[in-house]
Amino acid sequence: MSVTIETVNFKYEYDNGIVLNKKWDKPDINSFLNWWKTFSSFNIHDYEYYLVGGFINKKKTKDIDIVVVGDITTELYSILTLAKIIGFKNNILIDIFWQDKLYNHDNYKPIKRIRNFNKVKITKNNKTNTYSYGGKKLSPGLFENNYIKPYVDYNKSKDYKNKYENIKDFINEY
Repeated sequence: MSVTIETVNFKYEYDNGIVLNKKWDKPDINSFLNWWKTFSSFNIHDYEYYLVGGFINKKKTKDIDIVVVGDITTELYSILTLAKIIGFKNNILIDIFWQDKLYNHDNYKPIKRIRNFNKVKITKNNKTNTYSYGGKKLSPGLFENNYIKPYVDYNKSKDYKNKYENIKDFINEY
């Protein structure tokens, strides 16, 4: 008689050197508040931070989407990286990126987005997929995408009641 043991593994490898070797939890308000308390204790206040996506619409979601708005500074890479690392330490996925403006769902205008990675390799249940964002390298660790046409998250968010909310305003509700 043979017994098969299925190995369930999770690994997230970003091309910026961040690696997570476990599955994160679904985010909830407490994990987000803990994340924000730690993140906001650093010198990150030259930007505005907006929650977007399923989390603020009380949808089941695997991550918390955050748009960073403000002038691009030399600290942007560190801020984006810090946000992700603190998220991992709180066992939640923070999908954070800089954007030149928030979406206008009544009249789409091209969007510029900057991430601190360009590729991520995700292994789940022994199956690996690599996702490339195809960004143009701006500097070490920063990649820019220009979306002339709506990106997939724009189309998903069109039907959300809450399009975006400043994190400080969101925090004040709790």
